[in-house]
Amino acid sequence: MTKEDKVEEFLRTIEKNKLGMEDTFKFGCKQCGACCRKRSAPIAITSVDLYNIAKATGLHPMDAMIEFTECLPGPDSKLPVLYLKERMDGSCKLLRNGRCSVQQDKPVVCRVFPLGRLSDGKTFTYFTQGACEGEGREIRLKDWLEEFNLPALDEACILWAKLLVGAGTYMMKLKGKPQKMADFYSACLLAFYFLLDTEKSIEDNFTEAIEYLKEKYPKFHVE
Repeated sequence: MTKEDKVEEFLRTIEKNKLGMEDTFKFGCKQCGACCRKRSAPIAITSVDLYNIAKATGLHPMDAMIEFTECLPGPDSKLPVLYLKERMDGSCKLLRNGRCSVQQDKPVVCRVFPLGRLSDGKTFTYFTQGACEGEGREIRLKDWLEEFNLPALDEACILWAKLLVGAGTYMMKLKGKPQKMADFYSACLLAFYFLLDTEKSIEDNFTEAIEYLKEKYPKFHVE
Protein backbone atom coordinates (compact mmCIF):
# COMPACT_ATOMS: atom_id res chain seq x y z
CA MET A 1 0.00 0.00 0.00
CA THR A 2 1.39 3.38 -1.00
CA LYS A 3 1.60 6.36 1.34
CA GLU A 4 -1.24 8.01 -0.58
CA ASP A 5 -3.38 4.88 -0.17
CA LYS A 6 -2.76 4.88 3.57
CA VAL A 7 -3.81 8.52 3.83
CA GLU A 8 -6.99 7.80 1.88
CA GLU A 9 -7.77 4.81 4.10
CA PHE A 10 -7.17 6.93 7.22
CA LEU A 11 -9.52 9.66 5.98
CA ARG A 12 -12.20 7.09 5.13
CA THR A 13 -11.91 5.66 8.65
CA ILE A 14 -12.30 9.12 10.17
CA GLU A 15 -15.35 9.84 8.03
CA LYS A 16 -16.91 6.55 9.12
CA ASN A 17 -16.26 7.14 12.82
CA LYS A 18 -16.61 10.90 13.21
CA LEU A 19 -18.79 12.37 15.95
CA GLY A 20 -21.01 15.45 16.04
CA MET A 21 -21.23 17.57 19.18
CA GLU A 22 -24.48 15.87 20.26
CA ASP A 23 -23.25 12.34 19.47
CA THR A 24 -22.22 10.04 22.30
CA PHE A 25 -19.60 7.38 22.96
CA LYS A 26 -18.97 5.02 25.88
CA PHE A 27 -15.89 5.32 28.04
CA GLY A 28 -14.96 4.48 31.60
CA CYS A 29 -11.41 5.31 32.64
CA LYS A 30 -10.03 2.62 34.97
CA GLN A 31 -7.03 4.84 35.80
CA CYS A 32 -4.76 1.98 34.80
CA GLY A 33 -2.30 4.32 33.12
CA ALA A 34 -1.95 1.99 30.14
CA CYS A 35 -2.34 4.92 27.73
CA CYS A 36 0.64 6.59 29.45
CA ARG A 37 3.03 3.61 29.38
CA LYS A 38 4.92 1.67 26.73
CA ARG A 39 3.03 3.21 23.84
CA SER A 40 3.60 1.81 20.37
CA ALA A 41 4.10 5.36 19.10
CA PRO A 42 5.35 8.45 20.99
CA ILE A 43 2.97 11.31 21.79
CA ALA A 44 3.66 14.40 19.69
CA ILE A 45 2.74 17.63 21.45
CA THR A 46 2.20 21.17 20.23
CA SER A 47 3.45 24.56 21.30
CA VAL A 48 0.05 25.02 22.99
CA ASP A 49 0.77 21.92 25.07
CA LEU A 50 4.28 23.04 26.00
CA TYR A 51 2.92 26.43 27.07
CA ASN A 52 0.32 24.77 29.32
CA ILE A 53 2.80 22.30 30.79
CA ALA A 54 5.20 25.15 31.57
CA LYS A 55 2.45 27.12 33.32
CA ALA A 56 1.28 24.06 35.27
CA THR A 57 4.78 23.15 36.48
CA GLY A 58 6.03 26.70 37.03
CA LEU A 59 8.95 26.06 34.71
CA HIS A 60 10.25 28.32 31.96
CA PRO A 61 9.01 26.86 28.65
CA MET A 62 12.55 26.03 27.57
CA ASP A 63 13.18 24.20 30.86
CA ALA A 64 9.88 22.34 30.50
CA MET A 65 10.87 21.40 26.96
CA ILE A 66 14.20 20.00 28.15
CA GLU A 67 12.66 18.19 31.12
CA PHE A 68 9.64 16.58 29.49
CA THR A 69 10.20 16.41 25.73
CA GLU A 70 12.59 15.51 22.98
CA CYS A 71 12.72 17.39 19.70
CA LEU A 72 13.07 15.65 16.34
CA PRO A 73 12.50 16.66 12.71
CA GLY A 74 9.03 15.70 11.52
CA PRO A 75 9.29 12.73 9.12
CA ASP A 76 7.30 14.56 6.44
CA SER A 77 7.31 18.24 7.37
CA LYS A 78 11.00 18.35 8.39
CA LEU A 79 9.93 20.90 11.01
CA PRO A 80 10.89 20.59 14.70
CA VAL A 81 8.37 18.34 16.50
CA LEU A 82 8.21 17.72 20.25
CA TYR A 83 7.52 14.27 21.68
CA LEU A 84 6.83 13.50 25.33
CA LYS A 85 9.79 11.81 26.99
CA GLU A 86 9.47 8.37 28.52
CA ARG A 87 11.32 6.92 31.47
CA MET A 88 13.39 3.75 31.26
CA ASP A 89 10.29 1.71 32.14
CA GLY A 90 8.38 3.23 29.23
CA SER A 91 6.13 5.47 31.34
CA CYS A 92 5.46 9.09 30.42
CA LYS A 93 7.70 11.46 32.33
CA LEU A 94 4.66 13.51 33.37
CA LEU A 95 3.34 10.58 35.44
CA ARG A 96 3.66 10.83 39.24
CA ASN A 97 2.54 7.86 41.36
CA GLY A 98 0.51 6.56 38.46
CA ARG A 99 -1.32 9.85 37.85
CA CYS A 100 -0.69 12.67 35.40
CA SER A 101 1.05 15.50 37.24
CA VAL A 102 -0.55 18.08 34.94
CA GLN A 103 -4.00 16.45 34.68
CA GLN A 104 -5.98 19.64 34.03
CA ASP A 105 -3.29 21.03 31.73
CA LYS A 106 -2.23 17.85 29.96
CA PRO A 107 -1.60 17.81 26.19
CA VAL A 108 -4.65 18.13 23.95
CA VAL A 109 -4.18 14.64 22.50
CA CYS A 110 -4.38 13.27 26.05
CA ARG A 111 -7.44 15.39 26.91
CA VAL A 112 -9.26 14.14 23.81
CA PHE A 113 -8.41 10.45 24.48
CA PRO A 114 -9.98 7.95 23.87
CA LEU A 115 -11.10 9.92 20.82
CA GLY A 116 -8.97 11.21 17.99
CA ARG A 117 -9.00 14.73 16.56
CA LEU A 118 -8.05 16.15 13.18
CA SER A 119 -7.83 19.82 12.17
CA ASP A 120 -7.94 21.40 8.73
CA GLY A 121 -6.73 24.73 10.15
CA LYS A 122 -10.31 26.01 10.47
CA THR A 123 -12.34 23.43 12.36
CA PHE A 124 -11.85 20.16 14.24
CA THR A 125 -13.17 16.70 13.46
CA TYR A 126 -13.53 14.25 16.35
CA PHE A 127 -13.74 10.51 15.82
CA THR A 128 -13.75 7.23 17.71
CA GLN A 129 -10.65 5.10 17.31
CA GLY A 130 -11.31 1.98 19.36
CA ALA A 131 -8.93 2.66 22.24
CA CYS A 132 -10.50 1.94 25.66
CA GLU A 133 -14.01 2.55 24.29
CA GLY A 134 -17.21 0.56 24.65
CA GLU A 135 -17.45 0.29 28.43
CA GLY A 136 -18.43 2.71 31.16
CA ARG A 137 -20.70 5.73 31.00
CA GLU A 138 -22.23 7.18 27.86
CA ILE A 139 -20.72 10.59 27.18
CA ARG A 140 -21.85 13.35 24.85
CA LEU A 141 -18.94 14.74 22.82
CA LYS A 142 -19.75 18.35 23.74
CA ASP A 143 -19.67 17.48 27.47
CA TRP A 144 -16.39 15.58 27.13
CA LEU A 145 -14.67 18.55 25.48
CA GLU A 146 -15.97 20.97 28.10
CA GLU A 147 -14.86 18.67 30.92
CA PHE A 148 -11.25 19.26 29.91
CA ASN A 149 -11.73 22.90 28.88
CA LEU A 150 -10.90 22.16 25.25
CA PRO A 151 -13.15 24.84 23.69
CA ALA A 152 -11.03 27.50 25.42
CA LEU A 153 -8.00 26.22 23.49
CA ASP A 154 -9.67 26.10 20.07
CA GLU A 155 -8.45 29.50 18.89
CA ALA A 156 -4.88 28.79 19.97
CA CYS A 157 -4.91 25.33 18.36
CA ILE A 158 -6.20 26.74 15.07
CA LEU A 159 -3.50 29.41 15.10
CA TRP A 160 -0.94 26.68 15.74
CA ALA A 161 -2.30 24.62 12.83
CA LYS A 162 -2.08 27.64 10.52
CA LEU A 163 1.47 28.35 11.66
CA LEU A 164 2.46 24.74 10.97
CA VAL A 165 0.86 24.74 7.52
CA GLY A 166 2.63 27.97 6.62
CA ALA A 167 5.96 26.69 7.89
CA GLY A 168 5.52 23.31 6.21
CA THR A 169 4.70 24.96 2.89
CA TYR A 170 7.76 27.17 3.12
CA MET A 171 10.00 24.24 4.08
CA MET A 172 8.80 22.31 1.00
CA LYS A 173 9.99 25.17 -1.20
CA LEU A 174 13.48 24.76 0.27
CA LYS A 175 13.70 21.05 -0.64
CA GLY A 176 17.09 20.30 -2.19
CA LYS A 177 18.74 23.19 -0.33
CA PRO A 178 20.08 21.54 2.85
CA GLN A 179 21.63 24.63 4.43
CA LYS A 180 18.55 26.77 3.90
CA MET A 181 16.38 23.97 5.26
CA ALA A 182 18.61 23.73 8.34
CA ASP A 183 18.48 27.49 8.87
CA PHE A 184 14.68 27.55 8.59
CA TYR A 185 14.44 24.57 10.97
CA SER A 186 16.44 26.54 13.56
CA ALA A 187 14.26 29.62 13.05
CA CYS A 188 11.10 27.51 13.58
CA LEU A 189 12.60 25.94 16.70
CA LEU A 190 13.08 29.43 18.10
CA ALA A 191 9.67 30.73 16.97
CA PHE A 192 7.67 27.65 17.98
CA TYR A 193 9.21 26.87 21.35
CA PHE A 194 12.22 28.86 22.60
CA LEU A 195 10.49 32.25 22.47
CA LEU A 196 7.37 31.13 24.34
CA ASP A 197 6.47 33.49 27.16
CA THR A 198 3.93 32.32 29.74
CA GLU A 199 3.43 35.92 30.86
CA LYS A 200 1.64 36.49 27.54
CA SER A 201 -1.38 34.72 26.10
CA ILE A 202 -0.65 31.78 23.83
CA GLU A 203 -2.44 33.62 21.00
CA ASP A 204 -0.08 36.59 21.41
CA ASN A 205 2.86 34.18 21.39
CA PHE A 206 1.75 32.76 18.04
CA THR A 207 1.17 36.21 16.55
CA GLU A 208 4.73 37.14 17.51
CA ALA A 209 6.07 33.83 16.13
CA ILE A 210 4.39 34.51 12.78
CA GLU A 211 5.74 38.06 12.66
CA TYR A 212 9.23 36.82 13.54
CA LEU A 213 9.23 34.32 10.68
CA LYS A 214 7.74 36.85 8.25
CA GLU A 215 10.43 39.37 9.11
CA LYS A 216 13.21 36.81 8.75
CA TYR A 217 11.73 35.18 5.65
CA PRO A 218 9.70 37.74 3.62
CA LYS A 219 8.15 35.00 1.47
CA PHE A 220 6.87 33.11 4.50
CA HIS A 221 3.07 33.22 4.55
CA VAL A 222 0.27 32.12 6.86
CA GLU A 223 -3.38 32.01 5.71
